[in-house]
Amino acid sequence: MGSIQVEQFNPSRGISFDITVYNSLVSAGPAVLKVHEDYELTVLYNCSGKRIVGNSIHNFYEEDMFLLGPDLPHSLIVDNPERSRAVCIHFRENSFGQDFFNTPQNASIRKLLSRASLGCHFDGPHVNEIKKKIKQIRMLDPFHQMMCFLDILHALSNVKDYTILSSPGYQPTSKRKEVKRISLVNDYILENFNKKITLEELSELINVSPATFCRLFKKSMNKNFSEFITEVRIGHACKLLMDSDMSISEVCYLSGYNHLTHFNQKFRQLVGMTPKAYRHSFL
Repeated sequence: MGSIQVEQFNPSRGISFDITVYNSLVSAGPAVLKVHEDYELTVLYNCSGKRIVGNSIHNFYEEDMFLLGPDLPHSLIVDNPERSRAVCIHFRENSFGQDFFNTPQNASIRKLLSRASLGCHFDGPHVNEIKKKIKQIRMLDPFHQMMCFLDILHALSNVKDYTILSSPGYQPTSKRKEVKRISLVNDYILENFNKKITLEELSELINVSPATFCRLFKKSMNKNFSEFITEVRIGHACKLLMDSDMSISEVCYLSGYNHLTHFNQKFRQLVGMTPKAYRHSFL
């Protein structure tokens, strides 16, 4: 994530919003944090990896669906990019006319868009039909694409099983320089989380003093850098516990911890159970 990428989307041919289908998620260069002025609704198919949204980082598996608000930094780190598929729909508040979403009949969608300012992830078997509609929307004529998409937004507004991705109080920054700096820091942490990471080396990375770094990171992420590193490490540990038969000690070491007691303590604090209990919950 060496830089910030500001994206621009133009309406797809014949409609007032953009529908893009990706048959692979291979990028030509290094991963970057992306921002754009549009709302983004994305469904990932046959895909696993890490999803970075705002000040959060989470693992995802198989299929994933999320809605992002404007100017919310985000990125995907995909395990199997060649086999991964995605459908992304980008739209703006005025894509269907000025004040369209402020009409009484769209009150539930208005609330959905408000939640999306921090990123909103949808889960559960009840969203499977919505995913199917998103996958098939490109096959429709322009008028029915619009009707189908509005139906998708209405259905999502009634989904109860959702998670807000960024923590309360997080505010997407409008300063591209700050986002670029945090992108560099995130990239460094993701590449080196299994080693000792010091405040001094992170400060040097973006050429500021340790005090300035702490203030900048806290302001941008609404959490301190050590909390973020812990989330990355424990998230990696969760993936290893699910996807491998490694011992708890091996998982501990590969996740950047040298002491099993400390690892168990951090894991329980973040996940709410021990690593052993977490692994057994998937058996």
